[in-house]
Amino acid sequence: MLDQIKQFLFQEIKALQRWTYSLFRWLAEPRIFWLTTLVLFLAVGGAAWQGGEAAHRIAGLVLQLLGIATVVWEIRQTRTLFGRPSILGLAYNWLIQFPRYRPKVISGTATVHGGGVGLRARGGGWSNAGSGATVEKRIDTLEKNVERLRKQLGETEQELRKQIKAQASALNEEKETRAKEDKAIRDVLEDTETGGLRVSLMGVIWVLVGIIMSTIPSELSQLLTH
Repeated sequence: MLDQIKQFLFQEIKALQRWTYSLFRWLAEPRIFWLTTLVLFLAVGGAAWQGGEAAHRIAGLVLQLLGIATVVWEIRQTRTLFGRPSILGLAYNWLIQFPRYRPKVISGTATVHGGGVGLRARGGGWSNAGSGATVEKRIDTLEKNVERLRKQLGETEQELRKQIKAQASALNEEKETRAKEDKAIRDVLEDTETGGLRVSLMGVIWVLVGIIMSTIPSELSQLLTH
């Protein structure tokens, strides 16, 4: 009986641990919502706690700056996804291209090396019976030529099959590579177009609340203090 109770308690503890882990994952999924709410609570609550028009203006300004920061972050993420340099990188590249008053003259020599192209050719002898050969000799020579021709055709057919197989394999590899690249491009576009909407919405909310707090700070101060 005691063993059964221990086993039951062990199973319940395991189930509680799994449920707790699932609950935290469920709560952490809308992290953009929690972050948006936390920042708004700190800004509005801090302004209400300090009181006065200046506190509301400062809190509104902070919210607007945070909203603009989300836009900058989205631009940076988009450029990173597409392999483009950052804004600071562009500014640095532009600055280092400042025209010199006396540009340096770069001189150099170039050497061209010619390489040979190797060609593989197949040659086969051709038997000739001669003008004074007998009929049996001519037939024997003809059989040898036909056999040699058949052998050359067989070798040529094998090489053609190898080349066709190699080309088919190369086409399949190129097809798979293009499919992977297309999928990667679609994933990047999908992440760019949909993944950043939550961050953009968070920035819009912050800017909206910040504008309201900066526009009517005295009214909000009176509303929250009375």
